[in-house]
Amino acid sequence: MRNFRYIFLIWVVALWAACEPTETDSPSLGTLLTSADVTFVGEMVDANHIKLTNTTPGSFSAIWDLGNGASGQGQSIVAEYPSKGDYTVTITAMTRNGQAQAQQVFNIATTNPLLLDIPEYNMLTGGSAATAGKTWIVDHSMVAHLALGDPAAFTPNWWSAGADEKADQGLYDDEMTFALADFKYTYDNKGKTFFNNAFKSVAGGTNGGSDATLDYAAPAATNWSLSKDGDNWFIQISKGGHIAYYEGSSRYQIMSITNDELWIRSVSNNIAWYQKLVRKGFERVKPVIPYLVKDIKDSFDGTSTVSWYTNEVSGFTKNYDNPAPLGINNSAKVLQYHRGEGGAFQWANAQIRLPYKMDLTQRHVFKLKIYMPSFNDYTTVNAPDWAAFQHLTKVVALKLQNGEAGEPWVSQAEIKADVTVLDKWVELTFDFAAFADRKDFDRVLLQIGGEGHFVDGIFYVDDLELMPVAKK
Repeated sequence: MRNFRYIFLIWVVALWAACEPTETDSPSLGTLLTSADVTFVGEMVDANHIKLTNTTPGSFSAIWDLGNGASGQGQSIVAEYPSKGDYTVTITAMTRNGQAQAQQVFNIATTNPLLLDIPEYNMLTGGSAATAGKTWIVDHSMVAHLALGDPAAFTPNWWSAGADEKADQGLYDDEMTFALADFKYTYDNKGKTFFNNAFKSVAGGTNGGSDATLDYAAPAATNWSLSKDGDNWFIQISKGGHIAYYEGSSRYQIMSITNDELWIRSVSNNIAWYQKLVRKGFERVKPVIPYLVKDIKDSFDGTSTVSWYTNEVSGFTKNYDNPAPLGINNSAKVLQYHRGEGGAFQWANAQIRLPYKMDLTQRHVFKLKIYMPSFNDYTTVNAPDWAAFQHLTKVVALKLQNGEAGEPWVSQAEIKADVTVLDKWVELTFDFAAFADRKDFDRVLLQIGGEGHFVDGIFYVDDLELMPVAKK
């Protein structure tokens, strides 16, 4: 028995020794991958297509920059190059030892116009038949040909230039030509470019202050490319080139494009910039906007002659139960107007946008009923730094604006009415007789509680109406 125990102990010790990990058995990632380890090959499928294959040892994935504005992923992909030229292909190969990049240059000897027969290419350049390309200019006769907005939104909700507003800035004679042949881009600025104030140093100026028109020589021999991300097309200008107004961008999202019009968006300095371009030589026929006397009336119960635009308020709920169907207003349904809290709602304008200009010579008096609750906070100050001491006010404002103006609030007509009684329906009158000679108003704005602050508030409105002419 003693011998057996001795033999068993020797066996356990040997087994333990055999299981002890050695240095070579220890897990290790090995040497980190470097660009020298990354390899790939390109095989010409035909004159304008190259099959790219990742040959990096141990690589399990590859991401490709095809050098033509397009990208791809996979161990092997086929890249299309419709136009002749040299293209630098970059691969990012991934292995258990990390990732690294390598590059090769491939030459495409011929252009195949048939491969470029894509609507976006044709609309931008005029297609293969337009050997000199298509030239675009700023659509200066249109409102918002230059505009800016919140980069989180996709609309110029901060500012829009009025028609011909920048006529003295050297912007409207700029010509941007996109040619399909060799993807050539030509920016002819007639020697001067209109710069955003944050980028004037590019032309030798001093950043800050106001935008400025400066002498500027654009990069020579620039090219353009189109790429698609999801449903969105993007224009990329090489060598830091740009389109028209200089705000630091070389990449532009195409918001819309036709054979005659191009609307683009770019983002820099946390601002979304918008530009409207038009084909050089295109003659725009501006619609004739009628000048009319028409009913403007909304009872907020389904009876209305107008439509509302309410993106500047948190809530605009029609057919809301009347909170106090007593006194001058026993209607069952009214409007609940909810300002909203925070910077997005600091202006709190609800708008009626009319398809005509208002004739105020005969009808210029508006009336509405308002119920201002006491549960709102009318004392707490909550405003941006530039609007100190602002708070929710017991005021209703009615404004008339010209929607064709780049900054319609500058030339607006505004009448304010104080509400001195809370928790009770009262009727307010807004008489715009002093503005009856104006023929440019096509918007009516309702604002309750003041502006330029971040305080929330709920109000109730009924029976807004442009009063008919009094019968004699």
